[in-house]
Order: sequence, then structure tokens, then C-alpha cells
Amino acid sequence: MSFGGQEIENAASVQWSANSLNISIAALNFRNIEHLHFRYRLLGLEKEWVDTSDEMIRYPRLEPGDYRFQATTADDSGEEVSSVAEVDFHITPRWWQNQFLSWALILVCAFGAAGLWRLRIRGLQVQKQQLELAVQHRTEDLEREKSELLRAREQMRHYAEHDDLTGLWNHRIIVERLRAEVAKSQRERTPLSVILVDLDHFKQINDTFGHLAGDLALKEMGAIFLRSTRPYDWVGRYGGEEFLLILPGSNYAAARVRAEELRMAVESARITYVDRSIQITASFGVASGFPTDEGKLIKTADGALYAAKANGRNCVVSTEV
Repeated sequence: MSFGGQEIENAASVQWSANSLNISIAALNFRNIEHLHFRYRLLGLEKEWVDTSDEMIRYPRLEPGDYRFQATTADDSGEEVSSVAEVDFHITPRWWQNQFLSWALILVCAFGAAGLWRLRIRGLQVQKQQLELAVQHRTEDLEREKSELLRAREQMRHYAEHDDLTGLWNHRIIVERLRAEVAKSQRERTPLSVILVDLDHFKQINDTFGHLAGDLALKEMGAIFLRSTRPYDWVGRYGGEEFLLILPGSNYAAARVRAEELRMAVESARITYVDRSIQITASFGVASGFPTDEGKLIKTADGALYAAKANGRNCVVSTEV
């Protein structure tokens, strides 16, 4: 476990930073490894257990406080096959996150405002001071309005670029990112790969469990893809139950390995809706090489995806461009 570049041991205390908490886990018994998966949770942030086959876990931007990370292994039936390993640690707040300091600043501001109010009640001695006070109040209002406008604009930009359900990049933005990465690949002569993913028989999930269960499945799949990518990869919801992953610098072999890892992660995931467990598989189409046009690259990946579906689904088909 590491946080902000510092390794974490049991009962450790680390100072807060904006970096992610990165955790690497592994089973100590490698027999029947294909039938094992991990189960973990971070007490202090979440209560429910999360099932995964990914050995790398990331929690972005944790708040200061006490945490306990727990992990164990389970077989295909969901039975635990190991004891629970756990690590306690504490994230110490920065000086500006100190609650006492926050209250002190509030009190200072409150006393300052009270002082200004008393001066205004008593009246100012000269017209100049009254005008200066009015200008000050108006300036504060304008600054507040400006901040609200900036915040509203940032929210609008976020909603315009991200998918409402999964929080991933939406179709328009992920295609724009792909166009930029194709241009970069041409400019720097580096390979580029894309993975087009389609959830198998997704309509049956909606028909069997309901659309809320389908929405939950899309969220979980998006979270799996996001956890499995590098910081400079791109993940977006391409449409419906399709996802698009952009892997800059990945060649044919690396992209195929990544797609197979993702396929296994999807297959091993267990989604709990109400009191029922939902298992999902996905088909993967991979296109790799030195593309000159993002449209042709998508078309190639789509053709590979179509072949994966024709081959029985829950498989990976790769193509070089």
C-alpha cells in the first residue's frame, strides 16, 4: 500500500495529499488461481465488500481520517478461502484542513463582520468613508457572483463532457480524444490501440432484473475499466452498453493482453442487486497499429467486435491496422 509516494504499514500515519491510495494484492496460494478472486473493502469509506480479479486497487483523493483496508480471497461460489488481511492507517489533515483552525477563521470573520456592522450603525464621519464601505460591499457581491458563475460554468462543462450514468467521458469527448491521440501517434510515430467493448446479452439483464439493475451493471463495468487503465489512457461510454478504451503507446500484443485482462475482470465480477447476483460477460474488439484516421480505426475495432460476437461472445478478437 502506498499513499502520496509513501508506503503504508499497519498502524501507520501519513499526511494528507491529493494523490491516490494505491494497493497491490496477491493470493499466497497459486493453486486453482483461475477459480479465485479477491474481495476487499476500505472501512471508513465503504461498508460493502467489492469482488474483483484485479491485483491493483486505487482510491482517488481520500479525506483525512481513520481507515482500515481488508482483503481476502474467495472461490467461484463466493466462499472465503483465506483469512481476512487488514491494515489500519490514519491520514493526518493539513493545517488548512484543521477543524479548530476552520472555526477560528469563522470566528475571526464573524467578529470582523460584527465590527463593520457596528461601525455602519454608528454611522461614518464623512461621506467618503460611506462611499468606500458601499463600494466594498458591492465588490464582495460581485466577487461572490463571479465565483457562482464560474462554479456553474464548471458544472455545465462537466455535464457536457461526462456520461450522466457512469461518470466516464461521453461519446463526443471520447471521439475527440481519439482524434487527438491519432494525430499524436502520427506525429511521434508511436503505436496506438483502441478496445471496443460490448456487454453480452445486456437486454436480458434489463428484461430479467429491471432497468435499475442494468444501470447498476453499466456503472460497475465503467468502474472496472477505469480502475484497470493507466493515468494517460482514456475510457468513455461509446453508446448504450458499449465502451471505448484508448491506449496510447500500446502495440498489438500489449493491447490484446490488456483486453484479455479486462474480459476476465468483467467475467469474474459479481454485481449484487437487491438480493440477487448478476454475472456479466463482454465481447472485445481490439484495433492496433499506426492509424491515420480515427474513423477507420473505430471501424476496424468494430469489425473485430462483430467477429468476437460471431465467435460466441465473451472473447477477444484483435486486428492490426
